[in-house]
Amino acid sequence: MNTTVKKKRNLTIVLSLLLVAAIAVGATLAYLFSKTEIEENTFTFAENVRGSLSEPSWDPEDAEELVPGAEIPKDPMITNISNNGVDEYASIKLVFVDGADAPLSAADMTKLMTLIAIDWNNTDWTISDAAMTDKTEQIWYYNGKLAPAFTTAPLFSKITILDTVTPDELEWLAGKFNHVDSCYDFGTCACTPDNIHHKNCALFDGVNTPAAIKGVAKGGTLGGKTCDCTAVGLRHKDGCPAWIGNLNGNCSCTMTDGLGGFTIVVQGGVVQADAFDGLSSPNAAAQTALVDVFTP
Repeated sequence: MNTTVKKKRNLTIVLSLLLVAAIAVGATLAYLFSKTEIEENTFTFAENVRGSLSEPSWDPEDAEELVPGAEIPKDPMITNISNNGVDEYASIKLVFVDGADAPLSAADMTKLMTLIAIDWNNTDWTISDAAMTDKTEQIWYYNGKLAPAFTTAPLFSKITILDTVTPDELEWLAGKFNHVDSCYDFGTCACTPDNIHHKNCALFDGVNTPAAIKGVAKGGTLGGKTCDCTAVGLRHKDGCPAWIGNLNGNCSCTMTDGLGGFTIVVQGGVVQADAFDGLSSPNAAAQTALVDVFTP
């Protein structure tokens, strides 16, 4: 290997895992998800090549207990923090994983992308392979060159849970679990019990509604009719702890279907621009290197 080629290789590759952003999806129940806090880390492996990956708008709390129509700001970007005048090219790798930290299957990834929208920045970033657009793993490279202290535009700016998501689809996003009553802490019921009557109760005469007769016990009368049925349960108001319940720490139930929330793992890589040709955007060789930095 000649000296020039060896020198270029020594200067090109730098990579570090920077951010893990958990997107939790919740509905009525208080589903539990593991989350990580975001950090702005600095990575440097080779002389002269240094970078920082950050997401200024990201707040983990914005991604909890999501409902259809929710928008989550998220804006991964890379800054050249070299201190000796080195220009760089940058790339970002995304990996979509489920609530168990396993990469999504092709089928789950396809379904997920029909339920969410990612506000991609296709002007400043280019995906390395068009076939990766809906893949679990994606690598993007920045179209420009980063001078020292220069920050890229974000790869994307937000993630939206589509407002067309149905309750079943929301449950799939949150994860379906084989929970039993022991998984929940129901608290103390503070609701006033009502009599609930079946539809064939004599009081149902087409005029009196269930709301009008709910307080009539067996043997009671309303509108000249006598109640002939036995109350079969209690009616709780929304928010009653005996009705909703919260998952407790003793639950050992397993997920039977769905994602259990999803996580986008963000990795950043930079290569020294001058190790290639120093153009204002990465050429084919630099693009290849920007993908190769993510190869173990």
